[in-house]
Amino acid sequence: MKNMHLLILGLLVISTNLIAQVAINTDGTPPDSSAMLEVKSSNRGLLPPRMSSSQVNAIVSPANGLIVYDTTLKIPIYFDGSHWCDFNGMVLNTEFPAGALFVSPTGTDAVTSGSMSSPFLTISYALNRAVLLGSGNVFVANGVYNETIELKNGVNLLGGYDATNWKRNMEATQTILRGTGVINDHKVTVIAYNITGNTRLEGFVIYGLNSVVAGHNSYAIYISAASNQFVIAHNVIFSGNGAPGIDGLSGSDGANGVNGTGRDSNPSGYDAFITSGSPCNISNNRQYSNGGVIYAGTDNISGGNGGGNHCPPVYGTEASGTDGFNGHGDVTLGGAAGTGGDAGDDGRIQNSICNVPTNPMYGINGTDGSDGLNGSAGSGGNNVVGTITSGHWFAGTGINGGKGGNGGFGGGGGGGCGGNSYGIYWYNVSGTSNYTLDNNFSGGMAGSGGKGGESLGNKGISGSDGIMVNCGNY
Repeated sequence: MKNMHLLILGLLVISTNLIAQVAINTDGTPPDSSAMLEVKSSNRGLLPPRMSSSQVNAIVSPANGLIVYDTTLKIPIYFDGSHWCDFNGMVLNTEFPAGALFVSPTGTDAVTSGSMSSPFLTISYALNRAVLLGSGNVFVANGVYNETIELKNGVNLLGGYDATNWKRNMEATQTILRGTGVINDHKVTVIAYNITGNTRLEGFVIYGLNSVVAGHNSYAIYISAASNQFVIAHNVIFSGNGAPGIDGLSGSDGANGVNGTGRDSNPSGYDAFITSGSPCNISNNRQYSNGGVIYAGTDNISGGNGGGNHCPPVYGTEASGTDGFNGHGDVTLGGAAGTGGDAGDDGRIQNSICNVPTNPMYGINGTDGSDGLNGSAGSGGNNVVGTITSGHWFAGTGINGGKGGNGGFGGGGGGGCGGNSYGIYWYNVSGTSNYTLDNNFSGGMAGSGGKGGESLGNKGISGSDGIMVNCGNY
């Protein structure tokens, strides 16, 4: 009966100690005041549960801080609430798919690199190695990567990782990608050709480049020929600016007019002066086709014939003088023809004295033809009538200005449309789009329209500016 009382008393003591702190030792010292359990020994250790990596990964809803010994890795590990980590805080390789490759700004592009502890330096190198090695996943640490990359079919590209422990914070990702390349003179940062298998782009800050070639586009992400197996998610995308449009061409001058050839010195052929008697008669009438002859294309812009005379004269009138003929003018854009010169008035000889009329006795020169009209200006380009060429959108170009009339100046051509700005541009895709899953866009500006072409001279009309198209976010 005495032994029973001692056993009950011992159990009560143990129960009381378990409710408070517990010390496990051989010297009877109490536990540290900060510890619920203190194990003390100089020749024995603490033995946690031991299991393989596959068994660790099979634990359902592990508690934050749970500790086990991984017999596959041969290290003690703990669960941090999101990942299994070693005691240095590094996420375990077993947390990532087999064959995964890693990229960090402090890495090295070598065939022996690509692990968590020895990552690659550039994303492009890692993607090419993934294809060669048959890896389906490339994990990228935070940092700035100045390169244009081409995604690979079936290879996931995932950013937002901390290179010190390979833990991920995708919502605050600082994995920044700034393009450096072009496709067909369009600036581009990410290229995706023929992505038909399960492929994911996730966790990046992507900056498009400002386009510099007139009329060309800026693409943050360019997609051509893809299926709905391609997913772009949880990225921040900044579109670059499209380039200004192409300036219109200058108009061409119309043809210059020329002077008439005038008449040769041929008194017997032209003058009506006679010595055989007076007054002269109709046999002395003179009028010749002696205007200068020239054509501008099919337009006759010749000068008019000179004036003439006829008999008999009548004092103080133009009885014996004939006005010069009008010149030829362009009936469309050309200037009006010059008017013929006024013939001189007749004088009179009386009592051997020449009586001079009030008006001049000599003929007046014909007037010059007027300047030709300016050609019409070409209209500006129109984005609505643009075209897709080799998978790229090109906005409409300006229309050439009209040619100037003879003696005038041509109109300037219209300016072309500016290039567009695209966050994501896709062409020739199939299936339901998964390209915009929780991405954050910031749009760039479309390029301004090119200015209208100037005419070749002061009288030309410049073309209208091309249309500026702000494509914004896509």
